[in-house]
Amino acid sequence: MNDLNFFYVDTNKESDAGVKKAIFSAAAIVGAGIIVTLSFNTFGIYRAEKSINDLNNKINEEAFVESYKESLEVATEKKNFSTYNSKLNEIFHGIIDRNKLSPDFIEEINYTLPKEVYFKSMNFAAGSIEINASATNREAIAEFQHNMNNIEFIEESHIVGIVSDLGEGEKEVFTFTITCKLKEAYYNESK
Repeated sequence: MNDLNFFYVDTNKESDAGVKKAIFSAAAIVGAGIIVTLSFNTFGIYRAEKSINDLNNKINEEAFVESYKESLEVATEKKNFSTYNSKLNEIFHGIIDRNKLSPDFIEEINYTLPKEVYFKSMNFAAGSIEINASATNREAIAEFQHNMNNIEFIEESHIVGIVSDLGEGEKEVFTFTITCKLKEAYYNESK
């Protein structure tokens, strides 16, 4: 068994000096990193503040303020003119569509009517015709659709629905809507 000597002084100071040297070196590296980072960030903040001040000065210049107000007015006018132009185009195309509805066109549709069919309204838009009508029997509706399909400027027709007023015998009235698609050569004048 070994005896313990409580009065022995450890004289191995070489190992303690190496540890202290390593700790001081690490602390110096960390301190240098902090100083470099602090100076880099301080310089970046200074540059950002300087550019912000320069931009604020340019924005507050009277010439820039006048240009900005003028550009806002131009943007508002452009928006108004764009809206105005789109409304004019709608009106223009509506007028062109109405011009295609010539008396000959209406006369040709009139020739297709059986005597039992009566028109209520006719709408012409976007290359199609929608006719609301009434008839005293279903056969007259079928004959009217067949006649419409034989017109040279009608590509096809489709009866959307037939509704009866449930009258008795010859007093029964059928209300229907027929939609006719025009041929493109008739509708599109450029062809």
